[in-house]
Amino acid sequence: MQPRWTVESESGCTVRFADGVSALDLNSGLWNVPLGYRNARVGEAVMAAMTVGSYGGVFRRSSVAAEEVAERLVHLWPRGTYGKVLFATSGSAANDAVIKLSRLHRRRLGRSDRPVVVSFEGSYHGQTLGAMGLSGEDLLQGEMLTAPHEFVKVPVDDSDRVRQILDSHGTRISAVFIEPLQGTGTRPMDDAVLQEIFEARRRHGFLVIADEVATGFGRTGVMFRSARWRESADLVVLSKALTNGTQAASAILVGSEVADVFAAQGAIFPHGETQAGSLWACAAMNAVLDEFEERFGMVTADAQLPETRSMEQFLDKVSAPSMGLQVRGEGMFYTITGTEDFDGLAVGERLRSAGLVVHAGLHSIQLAPPFVLSHQQWADAAETLKEELHRVCADG
Repeated sequence: MQPRWTVESESGCTVRFADGVSALDLNSGLWNVPLGYRNARVGEAVMAAMTVGSYGGVFRRSSVAAEEVAERLVHLWPRGTYGKVLFATSGSAANDAVIKLSRLHRRRLGRSDRPVVVSFEGSYHGQTLGAMGLSGEDLLQGEMLTAPHEFVKVPVDDSDRVRQILDSHGTRISAVFIEPLQGTGTRPMDDAVLQEIFEARRRHGFLVIADEVATGFGRTGVMFRSARWRESADLVVLSKALTNGTQAASAILVGSEVADVFAAQGAIFPHGETQAGSLWACAAMNAVLDEFEERFGMVTADAQLPETRSMEQFLDKVSAPSMGLQVRGEGMFYTITGTEDFDGLAVGERLRSAGLVVHAGLHSIQLAPPFVLSHQQWADAAETLKEELHRVCADG
């Protein structure tokens, strides 16, 4: 890796690279450090957990810390929405686990035909094999998937086509995976498409999965974007901000009705990861929940993040229609897209040299800033970003 992208240290909202450049991180790590680097509460909680034990995982056992986290996550939602929490070590691993869970759920209901899982064109669900199958981005799935026909993609903005595809597969569908806001391009999920999915769920009996790996914990401006859907998802997948980037962790909220199907048959869900739900991970999760409660007042799944106003003011300063740039997103998660000759990767390099880190794509850059930027940091970042974008557009 080039020294310019080799991290030397991190503190607050700033990253220092091996070539000496210090940059304000408007990407929150990989969207997973909303509370800033070296958050004191999270760090102290993990250090304290080290005095209690070195592992404390949840494979064939439980722990006080894991049960506390699970209870707190469930209680963010209206009573009875979710009944169980499963722990994993990444968003990708959690999505793989959910594919297994949805297929076993079908068998518990007496449906043994080969199941199909549905997701959206342009979506991203991870890099493990199952998560790659779900993803609508080109991740070389054709070279690696052994059963690509089991993964069906639907358009994100065509409700009629979505209904047709769902009805054509009917009861062979075990689950539909939805990113409330697509990480790729920060495209919001269309309400009409959502409605078609929920109506098809009633007709065909599949599970609806909210993949909140990237969007959870305030990233879209609310604690969990799927909490504002008209109907609840059957399962919710959480990761990234769950430990503020300090531990490899994810969690799956399992709907009470789904959990009851397994409980009624005394059935076991066979999934376990050595480090899932470890003492250190659970300590970090509890600390993150404390921070969201005390710092932002976010005590329910649909609570609004107050810091989104700062992001709106920031975008007002940066946006300039004359530059031919488009801005799309929600809350604290936006994409700035240019024309085909807009080289996002080059812009990302240029911004880093100027003291800003963004998430660069081929023809776009993404902004997912930490929620703890100071007024001065917001102002400085806006000025730098606007100046550099003006220069890029002026240079053609």
